[in-house]
Amino acid sequence: MLYELERVSFSYPSGDFVLKEASLKIGKGQKVVGIGPSGSGKTTFLQILAGLLKPTGGSLFFRSQMGVKLQRPGEVVMAFQFPESCFVANTVEEEVFLTFREAGLSLKRGEEKLNKLARAFSFDIERFLKRSPFSLSKGEKRKLALISLLVLEPEVIILDEPETGLDGKSIAALYRLLKGLTAETLILATHQIEEVYSLADVFIYLFDGEIVFWGSKEDLNHAPFELRKKIPLEFLPFELALKWKGNQKC
Repeated sequence: MLYELERVSFSYPSGDFVLKEASLKIGKGQKVVGIGPSGSGKTTFLQILAGLLKPTGGSLFFRSQMGVKLQRPGEVVMAFQFPESCFVANTVEEEVFLTFREAGLSLKRGEEKLNKLARAFSFDIERFLKRSPFSLSKGEKRKLALISLLVLEPEVIILDEPETGLDGKSIAALYRLLKGLTAETLILATHQIEEVYSLADVFIYLFDGEIVFWGSKEDLNHAPFELRKKIPLEFLPFELALKWKGNQKC
């Protein structure tokens, strides 16, 4: 098992809990989707899995060891909702070069991977190399951030609402790329319910810092009535929402 969480909680010094006693397991290679309204604890949950925040309660095991301890740079990567917060270089070219160096890639190998990913996102990176990454549009920043992470050849990819700032064509390209991942473990939070329903192996529903559901698509399809009352229809794919709504009328 890749991740094991046992009653993991996170609270600020004020005592307000953002995550409350989360217990679940995530296997290697699984595609896991976290769903819930803004402020439900999704971002905190992702940052704990990325090792950026330490739980204030409970236990987190990564590869059977306490805490997220990485064996190499780029093994676990996370893209935030605001990708510009991760940029450090003066130009896109320098930003990309730093990524190559962190991944231990040769310039030739790095450029090959970079160009392949850029084509997948319809991102003309050659046009932006001499520009500051901070001068790019919101969508361009998001594409550059995702490409820079994927160049690292990560084993765990954590994405916080990765479609933010992307147009419909780019969102479709992003999910095509994510669906093509096979060996990597993918964990993401999103509001794109229809897109992720065919992508995910495991769904996690968070409300007010609590995990009210954790399970497979099959588990979600056959959720008992008591659980259905905890998940608003707007957080379900259209067909399943219709089914639940019809059952409620009966």
